[in-house]
Amino acid sequence: MAELYGIPMEKAAETLKTYGGYEGRQRIFDWNGIHMDDDTYNASPDSMKAAVKVLCSMACEGRRIAVLADMKELGPDEERFHREVGTFIGGMPVDEVITLGELGAAIARGAAEKNPACVTASFMDKEEMEGYLRSRMKRGDTVLFKGSNSMKLGEVAAHFRED
Repeated sequence: MAELYGIPMEKAAETLKTYGGYEGRQRIFDWNGIHMDDDTYNASPDSMKAAVKVLCSMACEGRRIAVLADMKELGPDEERFHREVGTFIGGMPVDEVITLGELGAAIARGAAEKNPACVTASFMDKEEMEGYLRSRMKRGDTVLFKGSNSMKLGEVAAHFRED
């Protein structure tokens, strides 16, 4: 677009550096040397798998950590869909899966069954989960936050972004 409108590429690149993204839609930021991706606006099985693929494609000096919450409005097969996402994650280079919610726990179970080396932890309380994350994350890690908006996982991501 810059070329089309005659804007020098250098100026376009400088301007893009200041772009912060949209709230909860792959909003990428750094916190204490940890690369974070807030994609918490909404979630479905396909969008969650796509977000995990993005996580796995990102440069990472440490661990890849998926922080995931329930996907809502999936109907009577909701637990199966969550477990299938976990199985998918278990086949990817994800080091740790942290979940929020009852259905999120099915993601962790699916990941652990597929890949027993994948560290998992499940929480029902956002604050407890955030404390766990703060104690576990290290400089060089890359972290994805993804879940249905109603799970309010974006609030956890915002706490890191605002720190």
